[in-house]
Amino acid sequence: MTATNRTILIDGYNLSLQKGTGVATYARNLSKEIGAIGHDVAVLYGSRSSMSRDALLREVSFFDTDAHRQPGKLGNVLQQCYHAVKRPFGQTAQTVPVTGKVVTRAFSSKLPHFDRMFNAPDVFRRAQSGFKLWGKLASVTPPEMPDLAHWTYPLPIRVPGRPNLYTLHDMVPLRLPYTTLDNKRAYLKLIRELDRTADHFVTVSECSKRDLVEVAGIAPSASPIPTNRSISLLRCVTSRMNRLPVRWKDTPTSGTRITCCSGARSNPRRILAASWKPIWPARSMYRC
Repeated sequence: MTATNRTILIDGYNLSLQKGTGVATYARNLSKEIGAIGHDVAVLYGSRSSMSRDALLREVSFFDTDAHRQPGKLGNVLQQCYHAVKRPFGQTAQTVPVTGKVVTRAFSSKLPHFDRMFNAPDVFRRAQSGFKLWGKLASVTPPEMPDLAHWTYPLPIRVPGRPNLYTLHDMVPLRLPYTTLDNKRAYLKLIRELDRTADHFVTVSECSKRDLVEVAGIAPSASPIPTNRSISLLRCVTSRMNRLPVRWKDTPTSGTRITCCSGARSNPRRILAASWKPIWPARSMYRC
């Protein structure tokens, strides 16, 4: 892998094969833009499909809608309790081979751009259950470690030993609590834990950025941490990234922890241009 060709992992939390949301559209557009600027895209799903050693069975099971069905209410509660207790041990993902043996044309409009597809069974729900019990982010280890994990939604999950960037679209559950069904206590707890552990945040408007700082209390910048190690992967992120294993050396910069990109949902390349400048040559036409 060259210094200009990175692997970026994005989550498939909203990239359901059966239904989608505005965030799913954002994630699909983001995956296409990452590919368009020359980087590899790895997508992590949390399907309940088979984790068989047989590659063909994994491919068949992933695209089998029956494999995605949830257990009954009691079974679901017992499963979530079991995996919540196991949370400190983390979870390992497996590669989902897409060989063409399974005809996937029916999903072509919903699938993102990808170079690799990973799956960790029910990883997002398990992470949420574990967070409720332990108050800590779950870790997931892909079979091929990416250079950066870009989570398209606030999730209690991270890839260990890699920069983790989170998109926070708005603070509606806190600003307009009467308009959503979210558990506000759990949401605020998650935002505060991400503030403590995340390497960088991206949001879609100046209003949302102001809410992150004034309402959620996210620190807009971080004081530099003296170190002789640094990562050039995200020049504008907090210097806490300098504590991660280093593969590229560069001069550390202390900058904002929140990148605001108006119009980011419709034009994700704004996020890439603003947050990942060192990865590819500067493109002044994409400015935030």
